[in-house]
Amino acid sequence: MKQIDKLLLGIVAGILILVAAAFVLVLTRPAPEYQSEDGPEGIAHNYLLALRQQEYERAYNYLSPNLINYPPTLNQFIQDVESNAWSFRLDTDVTLAVKSVRAVANQATVTIEETRFYNSGLFDSYQSVTTFTMVLNQENNSWKITQADDYWDNCWHKNATFCP
Repeated sequence: MKQIDKLLLGIVAGILILVAAAFVLVLTRPAPEYQSEDGPEGIAHNYLLALRQQEYERAYNYLSPNLINYPPTLNQFIQDVESNAWSFRLDTDVTLAVKSVRAVANQATVTIEETRFYNSGLFDSYQSVTTFTMVLNQENNSWKITQADDYWDNCWHKNATFCP
């Protein structure tokens, strides 16, 4: 009987240690930080981070003012983002990471990896990983975003009749 009590106590103690370790890992995880803005990968990272943290003014400043349908004001940019929330993944649990950069002269293509997390029950969670690209041009000695597959309003770089 005493042997079973020690075994049970050991199992409970082990579970408590695992739960405590999980909490420590989550609470000590570093917050995402902005990167240097001297390269296209830093601009792409910072744009996406600013969108995720709803720092829209900062995100707006990374767009090229040479876009065909450049939002003329910060308020218009915010309206574009919020009216296309599905494209900007505002309500989705994701992580984003720059995977590669290909620069030729004054243009760069940055490949971003997006990991989406899904949870539909206690034991039913999964994730999916996709990639998308962003195109940046060097304008006035700084990199500006001119096109992206995601986290983007397609009206910004197209002369489309259905765009407001």
